[in-house]
Amino acid sequence: METDAVIIIMEVMHLIKKSVKMPIVLEKLQALERRLPKNHEKYPLIKSDLKDRLSGYYGERDLFYYLSFFSNNDNFIYHDLRLPTSDCKHFQMDGLIVCSTFVVILETKHLSGDIFCDSTYNQLIHTYENRKKRYKDPLAQVKRQRHHLIKFLEWFHFPSVPIEYFVVFTNESCILTTDNKAHPFAQRFLHAENLIEKLFHLTSKYQTPILNLNKMENLNKLLLENNTPKDYDILKNYKISPKELQCGVICPKCHALPMIRVSGKWFCPSCHFSSKTAHEQAVTDYFLLIKPSITNKECREFLCLDSRDHAKRILLSMNLSVKGNKKVRVYLKA
Repeated sequence: METDAVIIIMEVMHLIKKSVKMPIVLEKLQALERRLPKNHEKYPLIKSDLKDRLSGYYGERDLFYYLSFFSNNDNFIYHDLRLPTSDCKHFQMDGLIVCSTFVVILETKHLSGDIFCDSTYNQLIHTYENRKKRYKDPLAQVKRQRHHLIKFLEWFHFPSVPIEYFVVFTNESCILTTDNKAHPFAQRFLHAENLIEKLFHLTSKYQTPILNLNKMENLNKLLLENNTPKDYDILKNYKISPKELQCGVICPKCHALPMIRVSGKWFCPSCHFSSKTAHEQAVTDYFLLIKPSITNKECREFLCLDSRDHAKRILLSMNLSVKGNKKVRVYLKA
């Protein structure tokens, strides 16, 4: 019985061609939130942007859970694809399902509270804790994604296939209402738990195979090769200098800094917690915020170390790629 369960899980994972992974931009925001002083003028903005991006990430992660129930030998599932357009720009899709008979684009929203779908002005009014916020029509966004995907498939000479699209609300506490049940809002907006039923309805609606297994495999290779995750210099984006960041090793337990290097361990003066590996997060923060390479001197400065030998042992312990000779040795992000 356990063997059968493992086989099923392996088959499902095989069909999920691109699973949920935290975006690099979100990792950088988390590092910036850790390293920016709480009294910095831009800290509230960083905190707010981090909250919004985390919400989106949690939504995609929850969507992944529901989509795992739809996996079969006739569909491939992708999360967070960012593909090029013919004019050297990009379009991003939270979720994409490729079947032999149709394709589905999914846009996720992880909002809690009340969502009113205003059909007169094509907008969402989000009410949470007695505060209202307006959101642009997500259907317009996902329809643009559909247009770009059609062009992408034409660009690489794939046959025309029906492309459906939905906006999926993944937060269980979200309450959807609308002033017009005939509006596309009512047809294209779904709670996550209703997604699978909608997908099975589409399998009944579209029964003529268009993409055989060979074409689906070719498309899978094309999508993964052309996927270009969004990334940017986060300090430059927020106009923050590296000198404004807090250096030192952060305590994994109480988040105080800096920890002190004592007898091969990191010791926290605030809570007395000790760790052999607390430096790993600090080096990772450096890679995320400053640059993807670090020298012994840069390591000492960022980790608040005095000893060159200590810095060398720390960098070698992390199994980083090494470039250059002893005098100008550079350690590269893996």
